[in-house]
Amino acid sequence: MLKPSAIEELRSILLEEFGRDVDIKTARTIGEDLVGFYDTLAKIAHKDKTISKNLSPCSGSIVDYPLAMSSSLKKRVEPEQRER
Repeated sequence: MLKPSAIEELRSILLEEFGRDVDIKTARTIGEDLVGFYDTLAKIAHKDKTISKNLSPCSGSIVDYPLAMSSSLKKRVEPEQRER
């Protein structure tokens, strides 16, 4: 739940930065959606860091894992298969 002062601050930002004058209910909904969005991003970032620490052979993020796996698979492919 957002503090009333945070909702009012969001209303001010929406008006000043985007020219949108919204009511308190709409500002509360927008604020709660933003908090939920950033909460989800934080959870994903935490999982990414946790998983990447446990991955081998790469030490980067989870995004790097398929790249590391594909390069290790390429090393195992016989030379004649690579030419195809």
